[in-house]
Amino acid sequence: MNTVAAESEERAGRMARPLAARAVPSVADLLFLFWAFAIALAFNHRLLNSDGDLARHLRLGTWMLEHGRLVTVDRFSHTAYGRPFIAYEWLSEVVLAAVHRVAGLSGVVALSAILLGLTGFVLMRFLQRRGVDAALAYVAASAALLLTSPHWVARPHLFTFLGIACLLPLLEPRGRVRPWEYAPLFLAWANLHPGFVFGLALIGMFLAADALDWLRTRSPELATSIRLRATSLGVALGVSLITPGGVRQVAHVFGTLGDAYLMDTTQEFLSPDFHTATGKAFLLVLLAVAGALIHRGKRPRTVTLLGFLAMTALALNARRNIPLFGLVVFPLLALELDAEWCALGGVLGRLRASVARQDAQAGVGAWAAGAALLLAGIGVNGGTLAGARLLPDRFDPRVFPVQAVQAARAAHLEGKLFHDFAWGGYLLWAWPEQKVFIDGATDFYGSELLRAYVSIEEGYPGWQAALDRRGISLVLMPRRSALAAELRREPAWRVWHQDSTAVLFVRAAAPAAAAGRTSVGAPGP
Repeated sequence: MNTVAAESEERAGRMARPLAARAVPSVADLLFLFWAFAIALAFNHRLLNSDGDLARHLRLGTWMLEHGRLVTVDRFSHTAYGRPFIAYEWLSEVVLAAVHRVAGLSGVVALSAILLGLTGFVLMRFLQRRGVDAALAYVAASAALLLTSPHWVARPHLFTFLGIACLLPLLEPRGRVRPWEYAPLFLAWANLHPGFVFGLALIGMFLAADALDWLRTRSPELATSIRLRATSLGVALGVSLITPGGVRQVAHVFGTLGDAYLMDTTQEFLSPDFHTATGKAFLLVLLAVAGALIHRGKRPRTVTLLGFLAMTALALNARRNIPLFGLVVFPLLALELDAEWCALGGVLGRLRASVARQDAQAGVGAWAAGAALLLAGIGVNGGTLAGARLLPDRFDPRVFPVQAVQAARAAHLEGKLFHDFAWGGYLLWAWPEQKVFIDGATDFYGSELLRAYVSIEEGYPGWQAALDRRGISLVLMPRRSALAAELRREPAWRVWHQDSTAVLFVRAAAPAAAAGRTSVGAPGP
């Protein structure tokens, strides 16, 4: 159908809808309602407590809000203090810190759920505008969100998920997109999260698909599309350099990906383990997508085939890329299979037609906006609604050393600290007077310090000397960790605090503030 005619028909349809029908939520609104509230209510513990990176981002964002400038040197560790620091995710950190300042951690949970729900909503509306049936669009957008579920963590990468959803309508438009339209998206994205580099690669993938098609057909329309995509890629790359890091930001991303030790020791950079439930589920997804493309019996579009192959390669290389697979492949698959889907008969066909008729009369966006406002209101209200707690407003003391930090701060305990890696971000936020050994920003600290951390934490030969060389006088570790067991046997160290989660050791020649301090919390083993 002609693009102008389709747009006119859609506008006429909207005008003809009865007011009562427009008050009914669309399927896209229902998708937002379901996923935003399901994630906020059922997965809020994961959003806050999967690792300490949220707390690290809150600490950096809060510092920037308080001082009115970007972090340019490390101020938070004793191992890299004073080293030049580029705030690659400064905008998302400021957003998270501002939300936390207004609504606390419950507000951060609400924001994260809204971002994920909005990602699904944007994906679905994109597919519908490209003519995909409402039910199929719902299934595709929901499947894409499900593949992001291992990464439902309140961190800046949620902005990259939304960025991909916003980029697809530019790459697969109903009409011609002018290159400058990429500029606002990439200007924001590059300052929110380094995942903008994937966005650039996605433009390149569509450009490559057009080039392959042109080599086969020599079509003038494809030649025009290639020129537009190449210009768009140049615009997107150009505005992506308007960041605190500039060219160094792009180089930094590829430099990190090229550090073999960081890649081999960071869980999310490892390949999927197909012996786990998550790995088996992804394997089934791969087989199902491949089977659907083969069963069709006709050649898929080049961009669909290239997208499936490229995203499969990325996902098999690193499990952190599985969400990217879902966000790209499922929408492309829906565009590919819509005709076959609409030709289905029987009960499924009648159900599909009923959903399509209802959705054609419904209003779009009002219910999603209302749900987002309700979630935000619950967050601002400390996570409660009508006296019932729905969202958490604090970090879980079973996961983080909450009691140990409270005791240490109350006693003004001082000294150089070695601690569990996953607690580094939390310590930045909860114990601001203390400088950390390392945190989740391994790309900043580098593989050398990570090696040093692992050698101490694992108790490799020379670990005691490594603590001595670095002047470590405090060690905070999980209560049942191997290092904690070793330190209990060392006469140079004694337990200062212990609870069900953490144990804090001090050297025998402890700071004055710790003198006479007795252990609190749970007794020793």
